[in-house]
Amino acid sequence: MSIFNIDKRSNTSAYIEMGNVTVYVDNSTGEQIVEVWKTARNTGQISNIHNSLFDIEKQKRVKI
Repeated sequence: MSIFNIDKRSNTSAYIEMGNVTVYVDNSTGEQIVEVWKTARNTGQISNIHNSLFDIEKQKRVKI
């Protein structure tokens, strides 16, 4: 069973931990930033899974 931990940093951003996966969401600038990474249980090494934001000028989601 996975345990969720939600760390609300502000009214527009938070970290959500699900086991060894962390999701960061931030809409403080209107860009709807989403970052996802996992941490190896045995080494602590961090691997990026997904990074994107909504490009306000282009009006579309882009990978960062």
